[in-house]
Amino acid sequence: MDDEQNKDYKAKAKEKAKQLRKKAYQQAKERMKSDPRYQALKEQAKQKRKEAYQKAKLACKEADTAQDKDRSHEFKIYKASEMSDSNFPDNVIPIEWAKLKRP
Repeated sequence: MDDEQNKDYKAKAKEKAKQLRKKAYQQAKERMKSDPRYQALKEQAKQKRKEAYQKAKLACKEADTAQDKDRSHEFKIYKASEMSDSNFPDNVIPIEWAKLKRP
C-alpha cells in the first residue's frame, strides 16, 4: 500500500509541477505582450524581414529581366541565321526554337 501511495503522490506532484510551469509561461507571455521594449524589438525584426524580402524580390526581378533580354537577343540572332537558310517547311520549326523563350 505504501508503494501505491508513493506512486499516486509522485503522479500528483508531476501534474502540479506541470500546471505551475504552464501558468508561469502564460504569465510571462502576457507580460511580454505589454512590454514596450519587446514590442519595439518585434517591430524591428519585422521591418528587417520585410526589407530583406523586398531586396530579394528586386534582385530576382532584375535577374529575370536580364535573362529575358539575353534570351530575346539570342532568339533574334538564331532566327535570322536559320531563316536565311530556308531549309524548313512552313509548318515545322526546329526543336531549339521551341525551347527558347520568345519576347
